[in-house]
Amino acid sequence: MTPTQVTAALREALFGEDMLALFDLLPTEVLWSPGPTDLPVLTARPTVIEWYRQLRARGARTTVGETFTYPDAVVLGLAWEPGGSAVRYHLFRLVNGRVTLLQVYDDRYEALVAAYRTV
Repeated sequence: MTPTQVTAALREALFGEDMLALFDLLPTEVLWSPGPTDLPVLTARPTVIEWYRQLRARGARTTVGETFTYPDAVVLGLAWEPGGSAVRYHLFRLVNGRVTLLQVYDDRYEALVAAYRTV
């Protein structure tokens, strides 16, 4: 998948009802930090998908405010409704069309700088 296709697939999975759509975008294990103060840890794909699914089960719905696509990264500005949560910027690092790192930032600038950096 190209970065543009990954961006579209991420938007669809996170905005839609089917969290399992993330399955094809993630390798068996992915570096993941579910919060801005967490360091990324190697996490099994089902754990990441279940985290998003639980948000949905509690009534949260995703609003994708901003999208940035780079050659090896995607940044989505996501807010979870209800509750009017603040936008958090989810960085998805890509290798060969799959997400190898998923990191959450509160600060837009930090997320964009991290996305622009080469690994």
